[in-house]
Amino acid sequence: MHLFCYTSYFKDELEEKIRKLSSENEDTFSVKFLISGVSEENSNDQETALEYGLNAHSKFLIRVNEKSAAGEVPQVVDILKNALAEDAVIVLWENEKLIY
Repeated sequence: MHLFCYTSYFKDELEEKIRKLSSENEDTFSVKFLISGVSEENSNDQETALEYGLNAHSKFLIRVNEKSAAGEVPQVVDILKNALAEDAVIVLWENEKLIY
């Protein structure tokens, strides 16, 4: 199970924000959910993000590492939106369904 996270931040800036977010929420992002490395958007990713109104420059994935934690996805999305700014990130479940 994966959360696809598209952001309007450029790669370097997002990497810094992810490091801070991970250290501040170590219990969540060290076992239950694992964050991938940040990558720049390609044209397909940009199209996907634009469908949801975001001009994205970078993306990362979050893998649900403990199946029992799947019910905590809404809280993870809240953490992301608080850390990255609500209008700067969209999160898609399996790259298909928008999570609010």
